[in-house]
Parts: sequence; C-alpha cells; structure tokens
Amino acid sequence: MHSAQLIRRARWYCLLSESALAWAAEENPQQLKHLVVFEHGQVRDQVTLQADHTSTAASGSGRSWTERRNNIDLAAYDRMRVVTTELRRVVGKGRNVQLRLGPKVSLASLGLQKALRWV
Repeated sequence: MHSAQLIRRARWYCLLSESALAWAAEENPQQLKHLVVFEHGQVRDQVTLQADHTSTAASGSGRSWTERRNNIDLAAYDRMRVVTTELRRVVGKGRNVQLRLGPKVSLASLGLQKALRWV
C-alpha cells in the first residue's frame, strides 16, 4: 500500500470519527432511516428516524485535527475501517446515504461514492 493512500485513509478516519451517518432502511426506505452518531471514534447514539428528519452534525465535529488524531486508537481505527467498508456496500447498493461531517459539511450518496474511491 502506498504512503499517500495511508495518509488519505487516516484523514478520512479522523473525519468519520466525529460525524453523523444516516442511511435509508432496507426494509422501508421511503419511511425510515437509520442514524448513527460517532464521537471520539465511538458510537455515541444510534436511532431509527422518520425519512423526512434531517440528521444533525456530531457535537465533536468542531474538534481540531490534533484532537481528532489523538482520539484515534486501535479500536477506533478498526471501527472506522468497518464503517468505511459498510459505507461502500450501502452506497454500492444504491441506497440513500448522508454523512454529516460538520454543521455545514455534508456528503450525500454521490459525493460519498466519489470520496470513497480515494480512501
């Protein structure tokens, strides 16, 4: 693996470690969606919402890169790796996905598909 790819992956995991991830439920995509909020690389909250509810940014999304980097341990790294793999699977199935990285930064399915090519 090239060092540039490892750096991109580490940056991606730092972003993902303080985010909110919402995706359409497989059984009823028009009505329900799942929401998982990550903080310090751990799942802080996990709920099922109505499809019209907008996800909010994680409370830690304003943390600096240094703080985020310091919060990534082996368990958080592995957790973010698994989340990234599942994101690829869900986006590949064509399901509606939204990743909130901050109050003003959000990636929908198409943006995620493009971003995941580089990770």
